[in-house]
Amino acid sequence: MPLKSDASQAAAAERLSQAFEHSITWEDDIWRADPFDVELVHRPARTKFVSVLDAIIAAKTASTQARILLFHGQSGAGKTHLIRALRTVSHRAGKAYFGYAQMTPDVTNYADYYLKRLINSFEKPYDPDGADPTSALTRLTNKLVVDSGALALDDLTKLREAQLDEAGLARFVLNLADDIVASPKFAAQELDINIVRALLYLQRSDPRIDQRVRQYLQGRALNELSGQAVAALDPNTGDGRAFEIIESLGKLAWSVDRAALVFCIDQVEDLRFFDNAEERFQKAVRDLIQIANRVPSAMIIISCLGDFYDQVRSVLAQSYIDRIEKAGPVALLESRSSNEARLIIGKRLEQHGRDHVGDPDPANYFGPEFFEEFGGLSTRRLLEHAQNRVKAKITGEADDQPTPVAGNAFISTLAAALGFGGPADEAPAADSASEAFDIDFRELWERFQSGSEAEMPSDDHDLLGVLSSALTLARDEWGPVVKLSLNKLTLADDVPAMDLTVTHASGAVQEARVFICNRPTQGGGLKRQIDRVLASMGGRTAFMLRASDFPPNRKNQTAQAFRKFRDDGGRSILVPIPDWERMMTVREFQTRHKNDPGFGVWSEQAKLLSSLAAIIQLLRLDLLGRPTLRVDNTQPVASAAQRPAAAVAVPPMQSGVLPPGNADWSGWGPTPELPAVAADATTPAATAEEDDLPLSVILDEHG
Repeated sequence: MPLKSDASQAAAAERLSQAFEHSITWEDDIWRADPFDVELVHRPARTKFVSVLDAIIAAKTASTQARILLFHGQSGAGKTHLIRALRTVSHRAGKAYFGYAQMTPDVTNYADYYLKRLINSFEKPYDPDGADPTSALTRLTNKLVVDSGALALDDLTKLREAQLDEAGLARFVLNLADDIVASPKFAAQELDINIVRALLYLQRSDPRIDQRVRQYLQGRALNELSGQAVAALDPNTGDGRAFEIIESLGKLAWSVDRAALVFCIDQVEDLRFFDNAEERFQKAVRDLIQIANRVPSAMIIISCLGDFYDQVRSVLAQSYIDRIEKAGPVALLESRSSNEARLIIGKRLEQHGRDHVGDPDPANYFGPEFFEEFGGLSTRRLLEHAQNRVKAKITGEADDQPTPVAGNAFISTLAAALGFGGPADEAPAADSASEAFDIDFRELWERFQSGSEAEMPSDDHDLLGVLSSALTLARDEWGPVVKLSLNKLTLADDVPAMDLTVTHASGAVQEARVFICNRPTQGGGLKRQIDRVLASMGGRTAFMLRASDFPPNRKNQTAQAFRKFRDDGGRSILVPIPDWERMMTVREFQTRHKNDPGFGVWSEQAKLLSSLAAIIQLLRLDLLGRPTLRVDNTQPVASAAQRPAAAVAVPPMQSGVLPPGNADWSGWGPTPELPAVAADATTPAATAEEDDLPLSVILDEHG
């Protein structure tokens, strides 16, 4: 068998290097399973979590149990990675609804902040593996109105499809909510009837109603006009309203799904950046204890640096300390054993082998003593060194890592050689531009995002403006790799549209027409929009974007019009409300920092918008073959029959995982293939050396 060419081996080595990228876990990663997770790492913490969760599920009442867990350790110990793994295991088992909050923003009312972050968490796909895009909030809603049997099928159909004015809809929702809370299943649960009403409103799949319900669930007041659309909801008033909503959601999770409410605060040590860190921590813990007291089926997780907890513990009331430490604090060790190092590297090589059949033997890039040699490093440093070893093999330069020595001297020597401080200074490595100007844009972004008050516009034309600016910013995240041309159209007053042309540096080209159709299905509003889309497609590839469910596959006129759109080659993309708000938040963040030194370099690395499903499909980022945009064809797409009825399908692409194949989220199954991308006439013919390369590498000029 002939040996592979040098070019082929270099490309394969570059792909192998990418297997060790992403060694830091960000908030965007929390919502999907980590394919590289090693269960042996932090096993005591995992065991403690599962035992407490199982005790909550098994008990008739959990009010006397130790339900607050404290995880503490050094920076780089993998605290956020552990939280990601705990959410994954609890959601896979269907035993919990997991809320997550980072303590980075300047918060004056922690209860309000916890509620906002809880709703944000509930809007993420419940399934961490991406097979079912249904959000946690939709799962909870369907468990209440569909699976519980508390509503008659005719009433549910009327709620979803009947043409009702705002007053008529409000009366109907009031009656249905009364029936639910009085039903035998829920009569003894003391559910918050307003939260039940809010979840009933979500069954309408109307973006305007969904937005108002979302505001209501976040404990925010609705103005007079907004309140008219959801008139069945009593105003959010009272200082304790945030606690009441959290309590109601926790009780609902237990009543309809026998699942615990798990709420985790992370990056708690960031409170030290404020003058009154001890006071803030005490207030934050006070409100967490309040949640645990109100929701017997709740579990609270506090994750922070060990030295910070030592600092704030001295000012905590003894009653707070007793509750925090009753279950036993769990120390998260930073250094990995040689066996853990072997498993961590092996997981990534195993996945890499599945994705890239035919690569050179990975053993060529690691010496036989690699795992033992670097046992004692943190996971982050271990992966960084593995990547350095591969890159050294590519360039032919010697690996500049030092020979390890025993004990702490080894850690200190190695860290110094890598340009880092001692174990206590294991902060994430900044990009060179940010480092040079001492600006941590990732931290700024996390703070800005947590405190953002962006709201999706109700007008479709405004949404088109949000989308066009997001596409432009996403294009900038790829530098010269992607070129974009946008042209807004005037086709119909009620259907905003634009033409886009996307050109990759590889020569791939896509031309498409994009429509935004957010009118309600009831009363024919969406049907009229689809009719105008059908008349305006102009023979182009067409995308229809919507913030709530597309019409189900039935025999009514709206469904028939939508079916014709699909038959004519149209593609539907469900863009959930949080995605619209993320586009707006990134736009504002870019406006504030675009002139800061190093921001452009960081933005290209962070790719804050390139992880959204709509952006990926419209810009064809799946062709670029980047690790954060890897297509995972191992996960099947749930068929329409398998998905919960009227599910608000949130794509599993919240944080960098492209939906399988050409999946869309309308519930109508696979969509037609996109037209074949056109090759630039100047693209050279494939050489013999390229025959060994996958198509994704040939199309990727970075390959």
